[in-house]
Amino acid sequence: MKPRSIEPEWRWRTLLKMIEKGHRPKDPYVAQVYDVVIGNTQDEEIVYALDLVRVPEHKETLQAFFLGGASDQDVCDALDITVTVVEHVHKLVMDENQFRNKLERFTYAKDLVEAEDVLTERGADYIRMSMLHGPDILAQHFHLGNEEIKVDVKKLVGHFIETAYYLSANARGNSITSETVKQSRLWMLDILKYAEAHSELQSMGNATSDALLAIEERKATVSVEELGLNPDDIYH
Repeated sequence: MKPRSIEPEWRWRTLLKMIEKGHRPKDPYVAQVYDVVIGNTQDEEIVYALDLVRVPEHKETLQAFFLGGASDQDVCDALDITVTVVEHVHKLVMDENQFRNKLERFTYAKDLVEAEDVLTERGADYIRMSMLHGPDILAQHFHLGNEEIKVDVKKLVGHFIETAYYLSANARGNSITSETVKQSRLWMLDILKYAEAHSELQSMGNATSDALLAIEERKATVSVEELGLNPDDIYH
């Protein structure tokens, strides 16, 4: 008995096939997109979504978010793409109804990453990252350097701790020089680094808050009289 076929991209593939044949698709949504492609109707958000899907690395990045369980709003916040455009991309390349459970989702992602000449190198990395650690890690990656984004460092450290736990569990029974043991130690060291960094950020945050409070309480300018100086001594 053959494994059940899972085709989350069926709408996108149907669209490409119908464009090639010049036939209007039967599916209402795919037909709506088809009409935009051939110029019968205009919809800037669908055009934007198609622009994203046509670039392999962009499509795969969005797929990584979807496979990891990110909502359309999560993707909107992470990538600065309007939520309506994200919804169109989601419909085109990731039909969630194709997955009956999380196991099928993981199997699909695994097969997608392992297939030859299907994904870009970066796209495969993003899907692995999202499936292993969740879409929050991807969001953290794209938010790097943006001071306005609040990063939950504790949650990030938690992902490392969980991964290190499973690696250390796998390390039991292996020789001390095995790759599994070495990898486990590396993850443990990373946890310590992140924990130390988090501790430093916390202390820096308090110090910064105290400094800002002191600045706000201080006057922007100080008069000559308050300084106890004679104006004639300054100007002459």
